[in-house]
Formats: sequence, structure tokens, C-alpha cells
Amino acid sequence: MPHPPGATFVVTTDRCPQVLGRLLGLVSQQGRMIARLDAVDTRRILRVTLSVAEIDARHAAIIAEKMRQFVTVRTVRLRAGA
Repeated sequence: MPHPPGATFVVTTDRCPQVLGRLLGLVSQQGRMIARLDAVDTRRILRVTLSVAEIDARHAAIIAEKMRQFVTVRTVRLRAGA
């Protein structure tokens, strides 16, 4: 049986010391491993790109929705099947 494809989350958020840990926590709560992480601090915002391997579209959508509920998060783009 083939593994499900991965997903990539691109998140823009206000600069906050706890936000990166919270984003990573959402992925780990689903029992998933982060394949790649990139964070860029522009002094105004933090742009985080998280790639998660072997996650189906449903679980990726759940994580994306939980990310959107964080007060500091401005946008979340999800590319499922990435």
C-alpha cells in the first residue's frame, strides 16, 4: 500500500517567541514528522514553511485549521500532495 503524499504549510504570523513551538506542536500532536522547516524573520512578520511527509489531505486540513486559530497567525496556505 503506497504512503500518502505530503503537505506543505506556509504560515505568516506576527513575531512572537512562542509561535514556532506551537506550530511544530500541532504537527507532532498528529503523530507526524516534519520533513523540512524554514523560518524567515522580517522584523515585521515571521514566515514559516513546514513540509510534512506522509500525511493525507484530511489530516493536513485539520492542522491548517488549527494554525488559523492562533491569534498571531495572519495567513495559512496549504499545499496538499506536495
